[in-house]
Amino acid sequence: MKTLSMQLLLSAFFLAVTSVSFAQKKNVQNAVMDYNAYEKALMNKNMGGAKKSILSAKENIDLAASNAETANDLKMLFYKGKIYMGLGAVAAMSEDDAELKSLATEATIQTGLDAWKTCYELDTKGKYRDDIKMQVMMATMQSNSMGANMFGEQKFEEAFELFSTSIKLFDIIGKNDKDYGATAFNAGLSAERINKFEEAFNYFNISEKSGFEPAGSAAKAANALYNLGKENEAMNFAVEASKRHPGDGGLIVTMADLALKTGQDELAIESLNQAISKDPSNGVYHWAVGTVYQRLGRETDAVTSFEKAAKLSPEDDRPFYSLGTIYFNKGVDYLEKANQLRLGDPKFDELEKLAIEEFNKAAPFLEKVITIKGDAGNKDLLTNLFTIHRKIGNSAKAMEFKKRADAL
Repeated sequence: MKTLSMQLLLSAFFLAVTSVSFAQKKNVQNAVMDYNAYEKALMNKNMGGAKKSILSAKENIDLAASNAETANDLKMLFYKGKIYMGLGAVAAMSEDDAELKSLATEATIQTGLDAWKTCYELDTKGKYRDDIKMQVMMATMQSNSMGANMFGEQKFEEAFELFSTSIKLFDIIGKNDKDYGATAFNAGLSAERINKFEEAFNYFNISEKSGFEPAGSAAKAANALYNLGKENEAMNFAVEASKRHPGDGGLIVTMADLALKTGQDELAIESLNQAISKDPSNGVYHWAVGTVYQRLGRETDAVTSFEKAAKLSPEDDRPFYSLGTIYFNKGVDYLEKANQLRLGDPKFDELEKLAIEEFNKAAPFLEKVITIKGDAGNKDLLTNLFTIHRKIGNSAKAMEFKKRADAL
């Protein structure tokens, strides 16, 4: 049987515990009331009132969060998320306010996101889950829209922050589908533009795993690794990605490009030939493998590839330029050898004849480049055409190209 003194002690203990709990729950309720006042002030464009209310809401919610009795209270967590994200918004809109300036940080927003994530995970009965999910989806729609606008305006730092925030919002509700992947892809593109290649790699990785343009995302991730100076990792990643997405032409070309950059020419040829077998009518692939053959000194193979590319892609100036350059350079080499001979050497006429033959081959290809691209930006090419036609005895054409070059 409990003694009277023991009963009084237990009663006192009970009163102490319940009064603390009540006080903390009152802090939650006060925070809710403050937050509602903040929303009303915002609607009325009363920034002073919004600031006062949101700071009061923060004070009350922090008191509740710091006490063990309400630290995991779902209502507290739900409103802590709303309050901190609201606080971050007000602080961002009040750049000249010294009191709020210190709160306009990523940490403020992250505190709100963490509170919502904890609430979502603990809310097994779903009391707040639907509200959180709805607000997350609305927030991501707005954030993605703003991010797209920033990207379009070439404000890539702002775009990156907005798309990254969307990813953090999606993470609260465990969303991992193509919408999530598309947002990650956009975050990766933005990160690329501001040379944040580590972040770009991570986001492109997320995009691939989420099923949004998986092969293209993998190719982007490989390039991000290369830009980080991780050449071998980039090459290995591209090779493994090509196994995950067999036959994807874009990924194969990326692998070939990385092979070229890392000096693995034979792997580049192998990769491009895979692309050609997958899509033999793609002129770009034939031109690309031709450039590798040319680099390796395999001129006959290069010419064959360039000719195929020119036939398949008649509006692409690159194969025509490659062919014209091969023949033009050979013609110049013959002339240089001729000029090194002694006066009267019988080989001079022979070498000059060979040079003229190469110039005759080069002329139509280089003229095709000008037809496709126009004169602007091609003064050197027009000058070369002047040289060619003067050498092969076509004075009228030579002067035409000289005038066009001089006009630039």
